[in-house]
Amino acid sequence: MPKHPAPFDRSKRPLGAAKLDELALAYVARFATSRAKLLRYLARKVRESEWMDESDAMAACEAVADRMERLHYLDDRQYAAMRAGAMTRRGLGVRRVRAQLYVDGIAEADSGEAIEAAESAAVAAAIGFARRRRLGPFAARGLDDPKLRERQVAAFVRAGHSPALARHILGVAPGDARRIFERFVRTRPHAYGGAGLGLSIAARIADVYGGRIEVAREPGRGASFSLILPSGDA
Repeated sequence: MPKHPAPFDRSKRPLGAAKLDELALAYVARFATSRAKLLRYLARKVRESEWMDESDAMAACEAVADRMERLHYLDDRQYAAMRAGAMTRRGLGVRRVRAQLYVDGIAEADSGEAIEAAESAAVAAAIGFARRRRLGPFAARGLDDPKLRERQVAAFVRAGHSPALARHILGVAPGDARRIFERFVRTRPHAYGGAGLGLSIAARIADVYGGRIEVAREPGRGASFSLILPSGDA
């Protein structure tokens, strides 16, 4: 017996390749997105609509994504850099960045540089997280409860930071991070000589060259300092 076409579903709006292209243009104009996220959006629109073209709907979605890439409206490598940068500025660590780029469908070839940048900014992101949550050197008072300290470490880990880095930052006494680069400030004036100007001068030099100094401290083990300067190729 001859096959009859499926009856038209009046509850769904008709959708064809031309309309699909319009939807894609509107989507990339409104949102920063990856190829995978755009394809998910278009596939959802296909499911919600009555496909009217003779061509395969999923093949049409792929063709539309290809066109968006040719027009440079899609660039997964650039998207990965933007996404990773935004996350680290919010205080999220490299593990959260890596997980998010995977969810967004970014291939390893396109996510590698963004993940490396997140790894380089790991300390700054963790300090930013501590500042936002008022933990460690940004807390109102010191923390003596070991259980509460471990809950704070867990919060760092959920944000994508390593437990070791979290404990370093939580080991900095409240207020130390704000005063450690001030002139004539010495944390142990009777133990060591000097006028308390070394870190202040170093911080000023870093600022002149567009860099920064990062500090991590653990009680009983001292503090470590890192001088971060921009690349000479930048």
